[in-house]
Amino acid sequence: MAHLPIVTPSYRPDLALCELLAEGVQRFASPDYQHVVIVPRADLTLFQERVGRFGASVMAEEELLPSWLVRVPFAPKWQVTPRGWPVRGWIRQQVIKIAFACLSTTEAVVFADSDTCLVRRIDTALVLREGGRVKLLADPADGDVPTHHPWYRGASRLLGLPVEQYSGYGFIGNLVPWVPDVARAMVRRMEEVSGRSWRWTLLHERTLSEYVVYGVFAQKVLGFDAAHLVPEAHKPVLEYWLERLSDEELLRFVDTLDPQHVAIHIQSKTAYSFDVYAAAVRSVWKSRGARSRTA
Repeated sequence: MAHLPIVTPSYRPDLALCELLAEGVQRFASPDYQHVVIVPRADLTLFQERVGRFGASVMAEEELLPSWLVRVPFAPKWQVTPRGWPVRGWIRQQVIKIAFACLSTTEAVVFADSDTCLVRRIDTALVLREGGRVKLLADPADGDVPTHHPWYRGASRLLGLPVEQYSGYGFIGNLVPWVPDVARAMVRRMEEVSGRSWRWTLLHERTLSEYVVYGVFAQKVLGFDAAHLVPEAHKPVLEYWLERLSDEELLRFVDTLDPQHVAIHIQSKTAYSFDVYAAAVRSVWKSRGARSRTA
């Protein structure tokens, strides 16, 4: 049996979302998967109580971050480096994902943000391919937009490559699998280029997409075949990225689920009713007769 971690960095304001995700993982993920939730140490006990009841393991993010990173009092989303550089929470969470992948000894890790929720059963076919290879989300019809170009330029610089606005593929999505060996090779490359710890380098970045850095590294440095990756454009998650959803729009959005979708993602910055969303998700669960895998 494969043992594949589903990795979710989270924190207290996202607790309700993370609970829904954890319950969905318990209901729909095969026993090949183990849900791992990573939170600030101050939130550890709370998450152990609330998501641990759905079988998730909870660990402190401080185990994956450098000790020199200092939290700003009364501003939990921010920390500062010894240089006084402010580090926003979304940069910190990306470093946490990379650090976890680098320490993993599994065939693959799967990243699922708190604002993702499973609605259909998943097994190893979601990420594993023949011959010991692993899926890489790489969509040639996605990513070539002005808001993403800084991430491609940054990835080129971090990896010591000629700077490009776009590499030819979009790498951003949800339920994203990584190969730990590729992640370790990626951070070694960044350290060779910068001459510094990869954590130091990334925590001093102004903007960053870990998925773009990983994808560009696999594409331009290793090559997909050498990295044992299978580039695929298919996204298994129904996604919403805009600013607002009324209750009616939210219900219509959930109704657009089709058989290719195993999960729903509504970005955390979208304004919508969580109660309406959770009720809609549970209705989908009920219609599919979903039960806990431990039931």
